[in-house]
Amino acid sequence: MVKNKGSYEAKLYYSCRDEESSSWKEIAPVPPKIMFELTNECNHRCIFCANRAMKRSPGFLDFDIYKTIAEEAVRAGVKEIALYTTGESLLHPNIVAFVEYAKRIGFSYIYLSSNGVLLTPEMSEALLRAGLNSLRLSINAGSRESYLKVHGADDFELVLRNLKAYDRIRKQLGAEKQFLSVSCVLTNLTISEKEQLESLVGPNVDALKWTYVRVQGGKMPGIIKKLSPKKSDERYRLKPCGLLWNGMHVDNKGQLSICCVDFESEMTVGNILERGLLECWNGSEMREYRRMHLAHSLPRDSLCYKCLTGEIV
Repeated sequence: MVKNKGSYEAKLYYSCRDEESSSWKEIAPVPPKIMFELTNECNHRCIFCANRAMKRSPGFLDFDIYKTIAEEAVRAGVKEIALYTTGESLLHPNIVAFVEYAKRIGFSYIYLSSNGVLLTPEMSEALLRAGLNSLRLSINAGSRESYLKVHGADDFELVLRNLKAYDRIRKQLGAEKQFLSVSCVLTNLTISEKEQLESLVGPNVDALKWTYVRVQGGKMPGIIKKLSPKKSDERYRLKPCGLLWNGMHVDNKGQLSICCVDFESEMTVGNILERGLLECWNGSEMREYRRMHLAHSLPRDSLCYKCLTGEIV
């Protein structure tokens, strides 16, 4: 369900990470967007998410590190900024300041994804006034009972109240153009609740996106196999992943990663503070990853191969 499929926000929201382009090379131009991991901590334990199995210690992005890298990105021509990757960004005590600073230094589009638990009316107003352009809430069930099973927390009704409050506040502030959407990962526990969820959130959101549960960054294959509502042996065609060309991904230590779901920071290609953003972006490590993707020569046991093919056995 998308109310305005032709909008810029909808196109951004529905852009595919594995879009194909014959122009991709080992050396890549500056991409349109950059993503920051404000934290890898999360207040939910969704059964399909690799965050719950993460061994990396919880951490929060230092604001000075963020400013340094964000400023370099703007100077390089990056236009869009996402303030989330592997954790719940509203846990960061400076979340509003991150949004305000991104707006101040010239990013034209600022977006955020959240489970919505901490999206109080006060937080909603602060984010909207700070300049947030798009908010996506992750609601992965259509009932309180299923939500508890999937998210590991009994926050379904709270999140729905917060969503409705955000919608009301954006309209009160005259900020209706601030995009509001919901994403739902379908599992065999929730696939029957699509219409139920749509009826609950449809009046308040601009888009509702459904995705089938997949091997997230090649992680937790056994769990995913049990949860998948697809009972066939479907496999995806191995092809280059657009994440290596269309966006920069910065972890909470200031390292550049090739992937937005690099839960263990094991696919990083350099420390940006030491080498600079553009040097990391087209450094030898990044070029080698791109070469393997373009040549379809990814090792079968690599995270990229498992993620791209959907291999779960």
